[in-house]
Amino acid sequence: MVNLNSVLDEKTKSNLKASIAQLNETLSGVNKATNQVNVMLLANTQKINNTLSNAEKASGSIAKLTTDLEKAKLSQTINNLESTLAGVNKMLGDMQAGKGTMGKLMKDEALYTNLSKTSKELELLLQDVRLHPTRYVNVSFFGKKEKPYKAPEGATQQ
Repeated sequence: MVNLNSVLDEKTKSNLKASIAQLNETLSGVNKATNQVNVMLLANTQKINNTLSNAEKASGSIAKLTTDLEKAKLSQTINNLESTLAGVNKMLGDMQAGKGTMGKLMKDEALYTNLSKTSKELELLLQDVRLHPTRYVNVSFFGKKEKPYKAPEGATQQ
């Protein structure tokens, strides 16, 4: 006891009392803060519940979206698109090389010239049919003389 009394002199006792008093104040502050948090939680319980409910709904929506994307077979669709584009690229390459009908139309100057001349001749023929339909459709109950051919205006002799 004497040793304990010597260690616990007046100064140490007062320091110990001050520390205990400060600890009491700290615990009192923690108690007040806890009470304030409890009051806040009680006042906002409905809002917190709504927030948690909304988070749960959002989570469900995200899960559904993920499932829908898996069902959509997005990777298969992209692969199909890539193969289609590869086919289109091959077709365009063949056309640029002059292969196939379209390639020949694009690259063969003689074919273009021939088609252009044919188009002009067809235009002249249609004009002549329009202007002189009886040359091409002859409906006669009693017979008629054939009229001589007269070239339409704008026609070129070959």
